[in-house]
Amino acid sequence: MQYYNKKENKWYNEGESLTILVDNVLFSGVPTKEQLLEWGYELYEEPTHVPTLDEVKEAKIGEIQNYDLSDSVNVFYVNDKPAWFDKETRSNFRGSLGDAELLGEAEVNVPINGVVYTIPIQQAKLFLAQIQRYADACTITTATHIGNVQGLDSIAEVDAYDYTGGYPDKLRFTL
Repeated sequence: MQYYNKKENKWYNEGESLTILVDNVLFSGVPTKEQLLEWGYELYEEPTHVPTLDEVKEAKIGEIQNYDLSDSVNVFYVNDKPAWFDKETRSNFRGSLGDAELLGEAEVNVPINGVVYTIPIQQAKLFLAQIQRYADACTITTATHIGNVQGLDSIAEVDAYDYTGGYPDKLRFTL
């Protein structure tokens, strides 16, 4: 720790030897905290950064975006087991369904959590559409939370903001 004497404009680092004349008495050695305070030294503490409202908002928005990417949001259940199709997987699946339908196939194979399910194309389309609409609703909820945080006027409001609410209920499928 560091101490500073404003009157003398002198610094002292804890544990170092100090030679000082106090009331016509010469002190030489390692002083105690009490002695330093008595001699006019004050504990110096590095100023800590006080975040601005914009910095706090930016941090909260980062939390919201991380939450949006987490399993707390990105999940549906198939036979009571959690799963998720990211945007690219949903897009690829949509293309495969269209191709299978164009070729006159009645069913498609869908791998989920290491299990391949054979599903009628219409059921697979409905399955994928529900997942896409769930993802859309989550995106809108996340954007709403971000907008809400951007509109807050104080650090306390930002700190207190709960961004975990408002998301749609998780989808559950039995295949």
